[in-house]
Amino acid sequence: METGLDQAVHFRRELLTDENIRAGMTPEEAQRAALAASRNTILSVILRETLVLALAGLAVGLPCVLAASHLVGHMLFNVSPNDPATLAVGHFLSPL
Repeated sequence: METGLDQAVHFRRELLTDENIRAGMTPEEAQRAALAASRNTILSVILRETLVLALAGLAVGLPCVLAASHLVGHMLFNVSPNDPATLAVGHFLSPL
């Protein structure tokens, strides 16, 4: 059972979290800020998670691109499967 002080602290944390969300933070960022995490701590967590996702995407995507380039390479006339210009164009056209 929560005491009056615990309830007040919990209520204040929820208010700060809501204010931070309205200010444009994600819910996770807002909760960390409400718990008095420093800006540098919040940014380092976000950057670390982003870097891990980017590296995972690169680790999966690069071998797929190289394998696909060898499969499609037989259909191309006078172009190497690992031609940097072809890979760059493929990279930029792939989201379409």
